[in-house]
Amino acid sequence: MLESGTTVNKGLEEICSSSRTARYLLLPICFWGLWLIGQIFHERIWLTGLLFHIPSPVVWVALCVCALYCWYGRAGRAAIFCLLLALVPGVFVCFIENHIGDRGLQIRDNDRAIRLVHWNVLCGNLGWDDVAATLRSSDAEIYCITESPNRQRLDAFVESLGDGYRKVCRSQMSMVGKGTFHDVKWLVQSDRLQVWSALWQSDTTSLGAIKIFFVDLASNPLLPRGARLQKLVELLVEHQPDVVVGDFNASRTSRLLQNLPDGFAHAYDAVGNGWSYSWPVPFPVYAIDQCMFGKRIKPLRYSLQASLHSDHRRQVFDFTILAHDRSE
Repeated sequence: MLESGTTVNKGLEEICSSSRTARYLLLPICFWGLWLIGQIFHERIWLTGLLFHIPSPVVWVALCVCALYCWYGRAGRAAIFCLLLALVPGVFVCFIENHIGDRGLQIRDNDRAIRLVHWNVLCGNLGWDDVAATLRSSDAEIYCITESPNRQRLDAFVESLGDGYRKVCRSQMSMVGKGTFHDVKWLVQSDRLQVWSALWQSDTTSLGAIKIFFVDLASNPLLPRGARLQKLVELLVEHQPDVVVGDFNASRTSRLLQNLPDGFAHAYDAVGNGWSYSWPVPFPVYAIDQCMFGKRIKPLRYSLQASLHSDHRRQVFDFTILAHDRSE
């Protein structure tokens, strides 16, 4: 009888232990599974596109926290299982979505580098004076400003840059450059996708004109992105821009942006490194601000820089035009 009672108690303990483990693991497994479905299928359909935007860093941290919670709850097996699940998003964060180590090229004197800065400044609502000062400190030839401030503020900013800077504006997107803009035109103008192009020519060097695409996609996560990204890719093939920049509200690793047309590449993949996510500051987990370049461009350095004066990090891209494509 005593042995039988002991056996029953052990059985009950195992059942309780299994029940506790299952209870601890239910939510982490569901969260991990939904994220994984998004990573596998991307924007194939609306639902998988929505799941694709579950940020990998959040999944990684959440699973590590769950493992710690299980450990303190004396559910050791559940803790180990959570850590095993966390390995997958951890690999994505460390080796797929981000690059480790300096990948920038040495800038030589004869490279005659051009600096382009893109920043979504949230209309300057977090302090336009500080935003303007930060932009000036970048000492760029070209500034692409998403959600730009009102005309009065923008005119004052352009004037503060000194002689030779001019601006062109479309909707809430402004391009300011040290040189001249021409052939400025809309390519797509809708409430879900805005793309316009401009040819920029430096006044101080013999570099040829470069064609810049300025892009802005609607931020509503419930709107499907596949068709809009497909339209953008078609524009790249048709117009062959030299630089494409903007607030895409879509990840660099999405299916259509990961496999760019021949001759195009992401500046981050070519010469960038470190934490690639650009929104939301101060804890960015979405890589939604993009910069691409075409075959006429030689990339030199790319970085993402944070400031508390906007909810986006700003993109800084140093490049030059390849020698055989310069206008002498």
